[in-house]
Amino acid sequence: MDRIRAFYAADAKLRGLAEIAWEMWRRRFSRAPRPEAAAAVGARQFDRGLSTDLSRVLQEAQFPARNTSGWLRYHGAKDGVRIVVPPYETMRPGDVVTLLWVAHDDLWLGGRNIPGTEFADEKRVTRQDIANGVEFLVGPYHSKVRPILKSQKLWGAARVFYMVTRNRGIFCGPESTVRINLFEDPDLG
Repeated sequence: MDRIRAFYAADAKLRGLAEIAWEMWRRRFSRAPRPEAAAAVGARQFDRGLSTDLSRVLQEAQFPARNTSGWLRYHGAKDGVRIVVPPYETMRPGDVVTLLWVAHDDLWLGGRNIPGTEFADEKRVTRQDIANGVEFLVGPYHSKVRPILKSQKLWGAARVFYMVTRNRGIFCGPESTVRINLFEDPDLG
């Protein structure tokens, strides 16, 4: 859990939102606290309006440059990694989608996050996004992806989370991972 928290807190601009998302993620994947315990510590309640089931319809983020074997390779990452948050039910203009990324030194995420590869961005949903999904570009390659090579390996992985904010409600999408192979990087020499 500490690795997730450190990752979310990496971008000061998103720190408050990220800490809330981390708490929601922790509650979702670990034992949920009792309602009376949450009230005792002053847990903040959000007015979610009509969108109370939004987290149930959010799908994994997609990596369009991933090959048929599921790998992201150098040529698909050298100009930045494209990530698409697919359209979701009840998506509407004004929703804010926040994407969080970190590169990892192990294919199966059993190692460690690579410091300095954290990336966070947020976008407000437009009418075009409702048809195509919300696209993010993680980059630049040399600071967000290539540090995988510093671990004396040609491969690693990346972990991606996203959140949707609507009417002061924050909804966490599922975690996505992509395996990355950089053996084609021309600077390996």
